[in-house]
Amino acid sequence: MKIKFTFWFFLSLALLFVFNGCAPSQFKERYGRGIEAPQKKKSSFSKYKQQKLSEKQVKKKLLKEKKKYKKPKYKKPVSKTKKKQKHSKKKYSKDLKYSQFKKRTNLRKSYKVYKNKALLKRVKQGNTKVKVDLSEQRVKLYVDNKVALCSPCTTGAKRKLEPNTKIYRDQRTPRGTFKIKEKIRNKRSTIFGGYFKGKKKVYHGDKRKFRGSKKGLRYEGALLKNWMRITGSGIGLHASKYVKRYPASNGCIRLPEHVAKTLYKNVGRGTKVYIVN
Repeated sequence: MKIKFTFWFFLSLALLFVFNGCAPSQFKERYGRGIEAPQKKKSSFSKYKQQKLSEKQVKKKLLKEKKKYKKPKYKKPVSKTKKKQKHSKKKYSKDLKYSQFKKRTNLRKSYKVYKNKALLKRVKQGNTKVKVDLSEQRVKLYVDNKVALCSPCTTGAKRKLEPNTKIYRDQRTPRGTFKIKEKIRNKRSTIFGGYFKGKKKVYHGDKRKFRGSKKGLRYEGALLKNWMRITGSGIGLHASKYVKRYPASNGCIRLPEHVAKTLYKNVGRGTKVYIVN
């Protein structure tokens, strides 16, 4: 029985090789290593030890390997709704950027400033104009009839108390079309400022309304950075720390310091200034 079993077993094996079309030597190639165990990968530490390096040198090389290895960044799974939103977003052109800013911000209350750098680069002589909106308390710089800058500003107050006379006077900014007549980087006001006795300030306000004696007093005008005059009576645009969201000035148009700097840079003498309500 044992002889019969062994005979049939070897016969079946021989037939298997014949039908598969491979010799016993090719069997390994087709069906893999078979019983051979997979070899373990040598660790980097043992690899360097075989090179007969000192412990310090091995540590240095291991640190270098760590630095080279970068962990893959974890990406949060994006939901289906967000994917749809990404595809639905329209790519707006640079001309529509201001319209987006206008929709998102309350121009009357907000202190936000809009700047289009691409438009500001296109500034040339004769392609700019300035618009001051009294109702919004905002100043806009137009380049090629497109808004390049929109910033909060403070115009003249309806009723302003004079500190020395204690009388309320109308200091509203005049409406109309004007031109920039004068540009001075650091101007001292000839009307508004203070009288000093040594280092002590004796009076602050309008120079013309000062009633006391001026003997021994020194007058120092208020600093008006980036001054741009628009009228002969002394009204203009200038930088100020006190930009509020309501009319509060003595007639001038106060601008934030960084805005006054960009406006001064991009505007020349003769540029039209429209003051509208």
